[in-house]
Amino acid sequence: MAVKADKQMKKGAKQASSTKGKPNPASLSRRFTMSDLPEIKTKLVSDNESVRKTAAKGIYELSDVSHKKNRTAIVRADWGIISNIIGCLKLSDGDARHLALLALNNLSIPSDNKRAFIEGSHREEVLGCLVSIIKNDPAESYLACICAMNMSFLEKSIDSIAEYPGLIETVEGLLEEGIKAKAGSGKSESVRWACGLLKNLSRSRDAAITICETSILESLLTTLKNPSSASRWSNNSTEDFALFTILHL
Repeated sequence: MAVKADKQMKKGAKQASSTKGKPNPASLSRRFTMSDLPEIKTKLVSDNESVRKTAAKGIYELSDVSHKKNRTAIVRADWGIISNIIGCLKLSDGDARHLALLALNNLSIPSDNKRAFIEGSHREEVLGCLVSIIKNDPAESYLACICAMNMSFLEKSIDSIAEYPGLIETVEGLLEEGIKAKAGSGKSESVRWACGLLKNLSRSRDAAITICETSILESLLTTLKNPSSASRWSNNSTEDFALFTILHL
């Protein structure tokens, strides 16, 4: 699944470069190394938006598909770095927040990192930001859904994620608003990855019961009645995720 998540991360980077107001990560010239992590940590909380953006871009590049070995090392090096990435996610918008989301997408792939992200107070920091973005930023919600989905591949994390206050209700609202969105649009991508998150969460009995108490099942059925494509549903498509979620329920 890590490979597939990496592919989605690349897609996010491409979308960033082609969207007005979003940075092209490759266009920001500073190239950091792992020895620069202390500097990056400091710059992530700078009052200067450009400095924050450069630092977030540094973490993104240090953890991209060509630097997979760095992903666990970055999280282990200093949790303060991750806390500062989360600080960028708390911004209302901007390039630094977008790049921080892309970085978190990379960092949430290794199993050891998933454990770190959902333990103790870290859970409150990480999931709180992701839920807020899913709820309030349609343009970025698909990335937040992917990050949450990445973490939910760790079976022991499922209940901790599903029980986070407002998460399932926020996903419910996203599906209600976006279920009929045009295929390929930002909303349809958010629905797709929200369904991917639900596929994982619904493996838990308690989470499945909670999901069934919402309008989510109705939205999933609507998706299957009105598929985005008449051709065979591909792996990791919205319809594929919806079918597996219903199977678990």
